[in-house]
Amino acid sequence: MMFDRDSGSDWWGTRKPAAVILMWVLGICFLVQSLANFYAHIPIEPALALSNAGLKEGKLWTLFTYQFLHGGPWPWHLIGNCLGLYFIGLHIEELYGARKFLWMYFGGAGLGAFVQVVVTSLPSHNDSLVLGASAGVMSLLAAYAIAFPERQITTFIYFIPVTLRAKWLLRFFGGLAAFGSLFPFDIIAHGAHLGGILFGIFYVKAGGLSEFGGNTVSDSIERWMAGFRGEKKSANKNPVIPLRFSLKPQATGKEQSDADFIAREVDPILEKIAKHGIQSLTSAERMTLETARQRVAQR
Repeated sequence: MMFDRDSGSDWWGTRKPAAVILMWVLGICFLVQSLANFYAHIPIEPALALSNAGLKEGKLWTLFTYQFLHGGPWPWHLIGNCLGLYFIGLHIEELYGARKFLWMYFGGAGLGAFVQVVVTSLPSHNDSLVLGASAGVMSLLAAYAIAFPERQITTFIYFIPVTLRAKWLLRFFGGLAAFGSLFPFDIIAHGAHLGGILFGIFYVKAGGLSEFGGNTVSDSIERWMAGFRGEKKSANKNPVIPLRFSLKPQATGKEQSDADFIAREVDPILEKIAKHGIQSLTSAERMTLETARQRVAQR
């Protein structure tokens, strides 16, 4: 999955991204798993992979450990998930930070495990070992598609490159996961994929990706910026990012200063968000929005 990254960001130079660390962890786990299977002839999948039978035996840790294993001996399963972490996970972490990235990833893996267990309990469903980071990756994909539905994403479906808008890619994978959960095909854990997608959607709808504490980024901006005008937030469930804020002629002192700051510094940034999405902002522009938020909070 691919899209353009902001080459002007200084984010790479500040710390090692959690997504990169996670990719290294997955790679090391796959190496240990392969060495144990090939040289020591000790299959570790039955002890760490997820299955209903394993849970009945008391292997509750498999609800967590399954995501660190991948199918072998070829690393295609691992590479596919790492590509998702690199192109989508890194971008989400750059925009919203490591904490929210990890919440989305591990939350998706957790709900994915739960849904997979439920789906496997349905009649005519086989209870096979489940392993892989796909549920967490699907959660990231769903969150990205809900937050930026019009962005173009290129992914590989059976090694064929396909470029779609994020919203259509989510609908494709969501529909495939739902269908596969009801009518299993291939050796794919469709229930885990479905759980990851549901968590990603829920996370964004609940305000998890909001930088300012509202239901969505645009909803939050509208809410806290309305405070400069002394207005109450509208109950409109489909908020639109306001492009210009009218200034009150009678405003004086700090209120006038705040209004000037909005017109001079913040309004152009909001126009940029409306045209290109919040992912287009530079670090300096994000700092300006944060400064505006703090000034609102101090009123």
